[in-house]
Amino acid sequence: MKAKKIKKPKIAKWGKNEKELNNEQEVFCECYVNGGRELMGNGVQSYIEAYQPDTTDKNWYKTACARASQLLSNIKLIKRINELIKEWGLNDQHVDKQLSFLISQYADNTNKLWAIKEYNRLKARVIEKGNEINLNVDLSGKNPKEIMERIKASLDK
Repeated sequence: MKAKKIKKPKIAKWGKNEKELNNEQEVFCECYVNGGRELMGNGVQSYIEAYQPDTTDKNWYKTACARASQLLSNIKLIKRINELIKEWGLNDQHVDKQLSFLISQYADNTNKLWAIKEYNRLKARVIEKGNEINLNVDLSGKNPKEIMERIKASLDK
């Protein structure tokens, strides 16, 4: 009996112009950056979506993991991913997606979480309770010394 030849998922060669990505590579990058909750930032799931590997193969998932790792170490793909992130821009929707991604992860993403909190604070998307200071001081026509005295007096109340 003839042994069944295992079809390996392939990483396609570059297009005619080496700067171009082939269709699968472009889909991989799009999924990795703009994919939904299960794809965004997930190389393996983005690979599976883009390359549609044969899931009947014995080690298909291990192969997908290895191929995703290869793609994410390819300078041309990293460059395209960075371009997509720039095109997408840093905005509320992006930050919300990143936060959603963080919530579903088990890794320590302290710095990323801090950056999201800082972004939300800068954009006044979150109102912190308990740290509010209301200064109702008339400062019109006052010199700097008088202004500082009035501010101090207001804070002491």
